[in-house]
Amino acid sequence: MTDRGAARWLAPSGLRMAEDVVEAVHTPLPGVRVEVRRCVDGAVLRERYTVVNSADESLAVTCLGIQTPFADWYRDARTSQEEAVHAHVFTGGTWAWVLAQPMSGEGRCLGLIVREGAVRAYSVESRNQASLSDVRGHLVLQVTDHVRNPDAFGGQPVLRLAPGESVSLPWELGWYESVGAFTAATRPPAAFSAYAAETGTPIIVEAASVSSPDPQVKVEREAEASTGSRRSHTAPARWTSATAPVPRCSSISRWGRSCAAASPSSPATNGPWSGPVCSRMPSSR
Repeated sequence: MTDRGAARWLAPSGLRMAEDVVEAVHTPLPGVRVEVRRCVDGAVLRERYTVVNSADESLAVTCLGIQTPFADWYRDARTSQEEAVHAHVFTGGTWAWVLAQPMSGEGRCLGLIVREGAVRAYSVESRNQASLSDVRGHLVLQVTDHVRNPDAFGGQPVLRLAPGESVSLPWELGWYESVGAFTAATRPPAAFSAYAAETGTPIIVEAASVSSPDPQVKVEREAEASTGSRRSHTAPARWTSATAPVPRCSSISRWGRSCAAASPSSPATNGPWSGPVCSRMPSSR
């Protein structure tokens, strides 16, 4: 969606194919060009989506999403176990990914990792309203969803493109033998000593920068801490909730909310845990 109207792209207006590379051009709106490039790089499929303002006037993009049709659906038990996946989605801005894990719990996982740009939200489209949860629908990974929910997941910006400017979203897809192998491949921007703790108990965060929007949470550099000091090139920090109610830090299922107070800064979104609207761990639901 833009200030020039809304559109989708499907059939390309131009297509170029070479060995291991496919490039497509779409023109969903006058003065708006979408370029898609796919290539095989060893065991990884790389895709890049670029929206170009080809007009002589500025363009404001208020919603930009790409459908990713993972087989996250439920039919009979046997079919679901053999053919379907749980799609775990984490839209943390510059750290964003999707993990498609077989419902049977056996076999490799298919992982999508954003390598540049940002995915700040996701939505579900084409869901079967008759069967509801039986068919989850297409997951749409969104660079921004400002038009529908400007405050979601810490904030959804308006993407403003001057004439000739563009915005790109590259990601890669590959197979992983385990959840742990995939998580490591995403290159997390921070490491936590725990995801939940009793009120008043510190959690050590290893990241380039740690800040807290919550006045009830104290953040101090580990070198300044009175106990348990440990030095690291990432200068770990510890955060402690001194007066917050116990439910904020007592359950791992509320990780997204309680740990938003210790958010590694991100140039795109103020960090993966940038606001209280993120109320769950990365999950498929």
